Amino acid sequence: MDFMNNKFAQNMARKMLTQELDKLPDDAKAALGRTQVDLVRYDDRIEIVIDPGGDSDVEKVKDVMLDSLLAPISQIVTLFGCQVNVEQSSGNRG
Repeated sequence: MDFMNNKFAQNMARKMLTQELDKLPDDAKAALGRTQVDLVRYDDRIEIVIDPGGDSDVEKVKDVMLDSLLAPISQIVTLFGCQVNVEQSSGNRG
């Protein structure tokens, strides 16, 4: 199986995220359009970084967005046959 082109996983993730995004009010959807997301690949991890840049609406959707990504990402990882541990951090990673 070619994991890099796994259309099933991509479609599943797209469907889950679309369902979550459809629940958001229009102002939150607009704020997402102004949200800059940085994905940083390290040797042992991938970090998703969202800097609201002083935009209070982006600040509001940041947590919703990060929380919404946890379930689809963990489900994609399980498709690889791995065990997944999802934790809520109490602060920023240094």
